Order: sequence, then C-alpha cells, then structure tokens
Amino acid sequence: MIPRKRRFVLTRIEYSARPGQLDVPHGFLSVSWRRRELLALDSRTANPVGEWTGELVVEPGEESDLIVSASFVHSARVVLHGRFEPLAR
Repeated sequence: MIPRKRRFVLTRIEYSARPGQLDVPHGFLSVSWRRRELLALDSRTANPVGEWTGELVVEPGEESDLIVSASFVHSARVVLHGRFEPLAR
C-alpha cells in the first residue's frame, strides 16, 4: 500500500524464474501496469533472468493496477525498486 499523501515512482524491476516440471510445456512470468505488459518471460529461456528500467508513477489507490503473474514455474522472483515522493499539489 502506498502511504497517504505519497506516490511511488517505480524505476526498476529485477525478475527471474525457474521452469516447473518437465511435463508442463512452459512457465510464464509477467508484470503489467494497467493492462500494458512491462515485461514477459518464458521460463524456457536459457537464462530466465532480467531487468526492466524506466519510470512509472503509481498514485495512492492504483496499487492494484500493477500486476505480477506467474504460471507453471517452479519459482519466480520479482523485486520492485523505486522511491516514495510527496504527491504534487
């Protein structure tokens, strides 16, 4: 949750995934903002590790618009980096 009178500026996302069981065709990891995909990772990739950089402002009440999804992966790791700022007046 974003504290009152603050906003969160997302600047970087570190992510990785490990494939699940061999009988599952592939796993998938994604992060999206307001239905726009910021990153997508197929766990069959030789090195399923990466980083997204940019600047995305999340206002209070918009936390649920940032969605992390994982399916059929043994493990997934997503780390959000950024800063809290006062709301603009």
